[in-house]
Amino acid sequence: MHGKPAEGIYGPVLIGLLFNVLVYGIIITQCYTYFTTYKNRDPLWTKMLVSTLVVVDIAMTVVIAHFLYDGVILHFGDFEHLKVADWHVMAFPVMIGFVSIIVQLFYVSRIHALIKKRYFTVIIILLSFGSVVGGCVTTWQVSQSPFYAQFQSWDSIVVIWLGCAAVADNLITASLLRFFIRRAYKVGFKESDIVIDRIIRVAVQTGLLTSMAAIANMVSFLVDNTGTHFIFNLPLSNLYTTSLLTSLNSREGWKLNQNNPSHLNSHQGNSVSGSHGVMSIMSSKAPIIYRRDKQSVQSPEIFVHVESHEMRDVVLPAEKSGDHNDLEGLSDSASASGSLGAK
Repeated sequence: MHGKPAEGIYGPVLIGLLFNVLVYGIIITQCYTYFTTYKNRDPLWTKMLVSTLVVVDIAMTVVIAHFLYDGVILHFGDFEHLKVADWHVMAFPVMIGFVSIIVQLFYVSRIHALIKKRYFTVIIILLSFGSVVGGCVTTWQVSQSPFYAQFQSWDSIVVIWLGCAAVADNLITASLLRFFIRRAYKVGFKESDIVIDRIIRVAVQTGLLTSMAAIANMVSFLVDNTGTHFIFNLPLSNLYTTSLLTSLNSREGWKLNQNNPSHLNSHQGNSVSGSHGVMSIMSSKAPIIYRRDKQSVQSPEIFVHVESHEMRDVVLPAEKSGDHNDLEGLSDSASASGSLGAK
């Protein structure tokens, strides 16, 4: 343990609490954006899921703050208390595992709707449940061996807990990347490529963020016998929630801008003119549209507009009376000439 009693454990916990509060501030902003944008568009269960995650995260922040207050204020100078993990530390793995499995199962449901591979979905579900079971076993092990100095004696349980979570996050990210790169990437339309690039960027950022935090938590736990792992452990549940909210809120940016003139010009077709009419050909303005629940592809359509012209004989009235008399004189002359020719 560290030379100073409070520095080895409560120092990293304080840093972890700062990161936790910082990420939770981002969650509040994302939550406000979500409910103002998708209040009447998303199903009730999705809004309840988001609300549950936000409540659990705020409970996690309160537990961390009370842990610091209890150890540094209420038990100030009690060095023996600083060596023993209490119920606060036991609650951390359970709460993190609860949030992680909700977020991962949400992603799994979306991935299954895209790739339609049951075995791949089952693997991710097993890893998610392995992670939450590892978290529960970690809580039980802390209750059996509450001294911080003994934590590394059961490091295999922590490896199962955080390792399963990291592998599940990486598989989710890799499956999304594989789907969009192989089936929809670079379809030939500029606007569609931009949309797909945004989806890939969000998938990589959200998936790698949680997996890297879990890996850093596991490595620091294995190589350091102090409380350094709390720096990465305490913000982990908030990182899962903000990754989910990022994915939900980014759907608004996945829509193609159909009012963009450059987009219309880039998809403008040719015009074919003929003697009997004019035929204009224009491809569809929205070749690909991505939605939250499923990927919908709209093939280019062709609209044909034909203009026809009809010619008819029209008798024009004489504009002036002089013109009418001239026409009658020309008619009489023509009749006289025809009579002379006949004689």
